[in-house]
Amino acid sequence: MTDADGLQLRSGTVGSLPVIQHFLDKLGLDSPLAQYVPVTDRRFTIPPATVLGLLFRNIIIGRTPLYGLAEWVREYSPGALGVSEDVAAALNDDRAGRALDYLFDADRASLVTALTVRAIRTFGVAVDQLHNDSTSITFTGDYAAATGRLIRGKKALRITHGYNKDHRPDLKQLLWVLTVSADGAVPLHYRVCDGNTNDDPTHVETWDALCKIAGTSDFVYVADSKLCSRKNLDHIHGNGGKFICVLPKSRKEDEWFRRRLQTHPADWVVALDRTPESDSRPVRDVWLATQSPRRSAEGYRIIWVLSLRGAEHDKSARQPPSREPATPSSTSTSASRAPSPGCEIAHPSPRPPRRSSPRPAPLAGSSTRSQSTRKSHTAKPPPVGPAPTPSTREPRRSATASDGKRTPPPSPTTQ
Repeated sequence: MTDADGLQLRSGTVGSLPVIQHFLDKLGLDSPLAQYVPVTDRRFTIPPATVLGLLFRNIIIGRTPLYGLAEWVREYSPGALGVSEDVAAALNDDRAGRALDYLFDADRASLVTALTVRAIRTFGVAVDQLHNDSTSITFTGDYAAATGRLIRGKKALRITHGYNKDHRPDLKQLLWVLTVSADGAVPLHYRVCDGNTNDDPTHVETWDALCKIAGTSDFVYVADSKLCSRKNLDHIHGNGGKFICVLPKSRKEDEWFRRRLQTHPADWVVALDRTPESDSRPVRDVWLATQSPRRSAEGYRIIWVLSLRGAEHDKSARQPPSREPATPSSTSTSASRAPSPGCEIAHPSPRPPRRSSPRPAPLAGSSTRSQSTRKSHTAKPPPVGPAPTPSTREPRRSATASDGKRTPPPSPTTQ
């Protein structure tokens, strides 16, 4: 008889779980789950927080359907999952479903806020600039019961038709709103709304929640043109915030600046000059900017931005295909339309000294906007040489931005 008699050999998958567990331990996931999703029924063999922890790991690694969670858990070593063999053996989809019911009844907003604040402090995530956007979660099926009804006193979501960003208006959806940090694109806040929700009214509540997470309102909130409404901009500005958002092309400020460019060349400054190292064929990328002489109707600065690289791309896309390669001389002398600028709204601040350089895109008061346009222009684009030179080219984007100072909006006669 040897020492090996009576022993059994067991094997289990470990995979990437030790690495994931290292970061979950630093984040301290189990403690907030146990605090906000406590055990209220002693008949529970497995605490809901434990099941939710397993679901969390599954989403990171496997994304298994709920009915296959138990089988997925048994493929891994219980120790790597942080549970005992008895828990792994007792897990089934019914217990997973009941754990999700407990999560629905819990104070999920406080749970997510607690985890986010802990992540910011633990990993040193910078929150001085936050980017917000939304998308559609598209569903296939009727989902007749998802009508936004009350369940145990809480309103459930309504899966219904809306503006589908997947270009599937025939399918129902939910609206997913996500805010990430400019520092590493770390998700810091999310909202899920009814499928027919517009983006415009989501920003005030989102910004208020971000203030609680960041512990301050002194950060730059970057969003698309749906942020550009008087209610949204004044709320952020009035509470000490800053923002950058795209100015819709339908605004009168946009039309006024484009017409002005026909007779009044803009003073462009080089905002960015770089050659991306990741490109297989590095191309110099120069961005120009200029401030519009007029502010937005709400009183915020408008900054116009122009990408010379994008302008050349637009120019080549407009040219009809030729059977013979174009010579440098024919390209340089051919008539072409100047690229359109983009407009962004920025929070009001003292106007910077003007410098002569190629044309940028417009900015408006409390937010910054960036929007590509395609209007024709007779001026030639400025060359991308050793140093950009002044030009009468129309900018590509305009943005509105807020920096804490406010001026009265222009009178109706000046619009």
